[in-house]
Order: sequence, then structure tokens, then C-alpha cells
Amino acid sequence: MSTNGGAECSNAYITEGVKLSPISSEKAENTQNNDGVTLLQPSWFPREELKEAVNGSTQANPLKGPSPTDQPPPPQVLSPAQPQSRNAPASLSESVRRLHERFRNTSWLEMLCIFVIITVVIVGHFIEIISIKYWHSKFPNGKTPGTLTTLVLPSILLAAFMVTVMLLFIFFTTPSLRFAFCCQSLVMLFRIGCIDAIQSGVGVYSVIKTPNALAALVKPAAPLFATLFTKMFLKDKRSYGSPWLLISLAFVIAGILVASIFDLKHGFNKIGKNSWWASIYLVAVALSSLVNAMQAVYMLKFTYDPKFDELYKIRARGGTAVPSMGSQSTLLSAQNVLALGVGNGNHQLAVEMGNIPAAQEPEDVARTALKRLRQGRGTSVKIVMLTIMLLFRFAGTLAFLPLDGVKPWGESNSIGDAWNNLIAGERCVATCDNNLPPFVMYTSGVLLSYVGSAYLNQYSVTMCSIIKQIAWPLAALILVFVPRWSIDPVVTPWYFSLVSIFILLLAVLLYMFWECSTGDEKDKNERQLKERMMYHLAK
Repeated sequence: MSTNGGAECSNAYITEGVKLSPISSEKAENTQNNDGVTLLQPSWFPREELKEAVNGSTQANPLKGPSPTDQPPPPQVLSPAQPQSRNAPASLSESVRRLHERFRNTSWLEMLCIFVIITVVIVGHFIEIISIKYWHSKFPNGKTPGTLTTLVLPSILLAAFMVTVMLLFIFFTTPSLRFAFCCQSLVMLFRIGCIDAIQSGVGVYSVIKTPNALAALVKPAAPLFATLFTKMFLKDKRSYGSPWLLISLAFVIAGILVASIFDLKHGFNKIGKNSWWASIYLVAVALSSLVNAMQAVYMLKFTYDPKFDELYKIRARGGTAVPSMGSQSTLLSAQNVLALGVGNGNHQLAVEMGNIPAAQEPEDVARTALKRLRQGRGTSVKIVMLTIMLLFRFAGTLAFLPLDGVKPWGESNSIGDAWNNLIAGERCVATCDNNLPPFVMYTSGVLLSYVGSAYLNQYSVTMCSIIKQIAWPLAALILVFVPRWSIDPVVTPWYFSLVSIFILLLAVLLYMFWECSTGDEKDKNERQLKERMMYHLAK
């Protein structure tokens, strides 16, 4: 390519330390900037964006020739674009504008799906909260300890239900499940399932036995753990010192405390010897947030996303824009990508340095196809993930059978007595008065919470955790109107619950402001993480 403008050639290369694949002149068009530099780009490339990128900034243009009056360009032309200050929060008007734009660009069908998912999460968690203690109270006191039954019986039913759903899904849709049987998928599902099994057992025992006053102090920790694990596992590089995020988390804590203020005032004199269960409950809350974060990582890694098709189209055409694989790659800013005629400028691409061949080898094509085979549709990934999780939950709950005979953890007198209590508890569900309805109610709530959380975690683990907190004051509000579902003689006044719900809704809104103001950076981080995942998946 000539820098004095107008020279025609059949192949175009950039040779200063970077090797790019040739661009066929049959599928390329000439674009000339203000300095007379003729660029060749593919016919599918947006010409107006390229002209704007080339003519808009001479300093960022790596193809501009030297001028007698110009300073020599810096040597690191292809270095990453300087990021903006991540500590500078978007203004209120800017955040509102971005949020409004996001809603405007969302179709009514998508809005309906989002509303349904949020409703499923809140309703499922709300049913869990109300029904677990109510169901436990229906077991004959002293004759049939019900905690072990409360843990094991729903796990059996949930596992059987999800296995049935997966078999029907496979029979009617015949999806590609290659992703489910690769080694990395099995290892990740094993880890998620084991942690969820521990969380389920610890959670059921601790929720039933933790005094309400102490539980009120533990519940606000869930969004904090979710934020921490998102930072750790999803490699989120956004600034978590943003006022929007900090105020949102503060509102979550305030909302939960307002909903629990009545318990805090009247419940400390009833704590007794069960105060140590609060620490177990805190562990259960942390493990629940950890499971949600690991779910998000699994879905990001194995869910097919059409927005990555462009990377593989470029490789199929012989381009060298590939997922970033390490120190030999140099990220290109959007402006440099446009100037080079690679990609569409919306995302940063990586250009392999040094010894990358100009043409794509057959092995590269096979590896690219292998990556695609190890991806699954969103519904397939979620069904497989939930099925394996609930199977592990069932298997893990059986490990709590001998623990129920250990004091002060369990309610049985011995390990052998624990098995007898489990059989008696399952028989009581079918024969005892008013025991079957709360069992069905609690199992349905757990199922709704699992399914809704799986969809919401794919968007934001922290958002899912914050939305779940709304279920606590909502449950307290329902108990005001249906007091027979409450096992506590004192019910929180309705106005505390209404104020708490309002504060938590504000927390959700503020968190959405933060998500919108950092949306571009979030997309970039997820894209880079997905590229690394897909590269290692093919190795």
C-alpha cells in the first residue's frame, strides 16, 4: 500500500510489526482520507464510519504518512485506548437518559419477559420465606422432628421434576448438548452442585433455627457477598466505588432493617441459646451468593451468543482478528480498528503479532467449529445446569442424614434414629393434618426461585440478590393480612413493610443507574472474559 495516495494493488498489508491477512481487491473498495491516503477495506465494511475515523484524528491514524510540519507519531500506535476515569460517576440526568434509552430500545416482548422473570424470583423467594417455618410447625412437636424431612423431601421431588423436564426437552427439541459432556463443563457443574448441596442443607437448618432478630442482621449481607463474588469470578473491572452502587447497597441495608425493626425491638429477649445459628445462617447466605456467581460464569462460558459471530467470520475469511490469548496480542482501540479495516469498531479486537500466518489453516477452522459445538442455546444451558444442580442437592442432602443425629446440630438422638425420623416425617406429610399443602407450597417456591435466579443471574448476580430482598418485607406484609401463616405471635406492622418495599425499589433503581452508566465497560469485560473462555475451551 502506498502512502502517497492512489496506488492500486491486489493485496494490502500493514508491515510495521503487525501481520494482517491480505484483503482481496475484488471485495474491497477504496477510501481516501484528507491527506490523500488510499485505504482498501472489504465491501461489507461501513465506509462512513471508516472515513470519520480516518479524517477525525491524525494522531490516532496509524496509516498517515509523515509530513514536514508534523511531529513524529508515537511508537505505540496500536496500544490500547486510554480508558476514561472509572471513578467519575455519570450525572443523574445522564444516568436517567441512558436508562430511558435502554427501555426505549427494548421491545414489549422483552419487557414482558423481564417482568415475568423478576416476578418469578420475588414470588418464589417470598413463598420460601413464608412456607418453610409454617411447614416445619406442622410436624408433631417432639414426636416427628421435621427439619430433616424439610430438607430431603423437596430435594427428591425437585430433582425428579427437573430430570423429567430435561428428558421432555430433549425428546421434543433435540438440542445440541455437546457442551454438557465436555470435561470443563462437568467439572464446573460438579463444583456448583456440591456447593449448592452444602448451601441447601446449611440454609434449611439455619433458617428454621435462627431467631428473627439475628436473621434480620444477616439478611442484608447477601447483596454484599454477591457484589464481592461478581468482582472475583466475573473479573468485573468496573469501579465499585461509584456513588450509585454504594447508595444502592446502603438502601438495601436500610430497607431490610426497616422491615425488621419490629423484630429487632421485640425479639432480642427471645434469642436464648440459638444465637450461634446466626453465624451458620451467614455462611448459608455467602454460599448462596457464591452459587449464583458460579452460575453466571457457567452460563457466560457455555451459552451461545450471536454477537461473537463476527470474530469467527473474520477468521473464516482469513483475517487475524482472534480472541485475545495472552501477551502476544495487542488490543486495538475502536478508532484504530476502523482505520485498519478490521471489525466494525464497536468492540476491541486483538491482532496477533509476529508469526501468525496470512491464511487460515484447516486446523484453525476445525478449532473454530469445535468452539461452536461446545456452545449451547440459553434454554439448553439453563436446563442442564439446574438439573445437575438439583441432582447434587438431592445427593448432598443425604449427607445430612447422619448429621441430624449429632447434637446440637440435629434433632435426632442418634444416627440410626435420624433414618427413622426421616421415614416418619415423609409419612407425616401424607397423613398429618395440614402438612401436605405447605410442603407443596414450599417446594414450588424453591423451584420458582431456582428458575428465576438462573435467568436473572445471567444479567446481574447483584441485581438478582437485591431483587430477592424485596421478598422479605413482602412476606411480612402478607402475614399481616393472613396471620394464620405466621408462627410468631407478633406480626410486623404493615407500614414498616410498605416503607421497606419502597426503599428496596429505590435501591433497584439506583443499581440500574449504575448498570446503565457502566454498561459499555461491562460489555467489554464480559467480551474479553468470553474470548478467553472460548480459547481455553478449544484447547
